[in-house]
Amino acid sequence: WALAYMRKRLHAFANVTPQALRDLVIASRILTPRSGRQIVERGDYSSTVFSVLRGEVHLSAGEGQRMTLQAGQLFGEISLISGRPHQNSAVAGKDCVLLATPHSAVKKLMKADAGVRDYIDRGFIVRALKLFLLPHASAKTIHALADGAKIHRLAAGETLFQQGALVDRL
Repeated sequence: WALAYMRKRLHAFANVTPQALRDLVIASRILTPRSGRQIVERGDYSSTVFSVLRGEVHLSAGEGQRMTLQAGQLFGEISLISGRPHQNSAVAGKDCVLLATPHSAVKKLMKADAGVRDYIDRGFIVRALKLFLLPHASAKTIHALADGAKIHRLAAGETLFQQGALVDRL
């Protein structure tokens, strides 16, 4: 019943195979931080993606930039994709229950399941636009821009662009 509960609650992993979900959960830990407890501090390096199973988590990236995550959402995807420190502080809200999953388990699942990769990429794009590029833009604007965005993964040594070439992306 626990896997069925997680499949129902965790949007990113809703359509993965039962075996893949089981492997992900085995690699993870359940956390139950009390309300107000710091989960992640901005600038910290982490190797964990957090999925909100119940309750809420409050993210903040600085003055006036606050976001509340509800059950089904995740955070830590910016560190997962970019390899950079957390850009948000995360504080547990009321009734917070989290699934803390190592980056390695999430990366493995992203390679095996395009739906998981697309979901996490979309979340990364939306959050990056909101936090870093357009903090005062409406949700409608952010989502419209995210619809046209795509993450390109390059191998080490692969050419990103050539000098003098027309630049058509950010």
